[in-house]
Amino acid sequence: MSPLSVTAARAAAIAVMLWLMAQAGHTMFLCAPHRAWTRVHSGRSEVVVERSERIARADDAIFVCETVHRTGPIVWHLDLECYCAPAIMSPERLGDAIGGSCTVDKLRPRPDDDSGACRYGRCGRHFE
Repeated sequence: MSPLSVTAARAAAIAVMLWLMAQAGHTMFLCAPHRAWTRVHSGRSEVVVERSERIARADDAIFVCETVHRTGPIVWHLDLECYCAPAIMSPERLGDAIGGSCTVDKLRPRPDDDSGACRYGRCGRHFE
């Protein structure tokens, strides 16, 4: 193996390690769904989502779902997120589909509703 190939292999390995460390740091310290889980389970707040670009569609309900945040076989932590999904979907079916457990927060979300865990008709994710 030439010295240039060895240097290139080392540089690639270092780049991959830096990327993995950045991903791990982001997942552990900056994950918004985990911060919501921590806030709700510590009793500091009941709000999961108050601001988001995603808005419930006309036939959506909003569900609060707890999931395990993992990367392959590595389990990082628990997340809590608001999902917009068709109102005809049951919490059990949505939970099975996303690999978590869900409860209904709002059957008919409105943009002016400031109650519950998922406020103002906002959700963190849409589910078809």
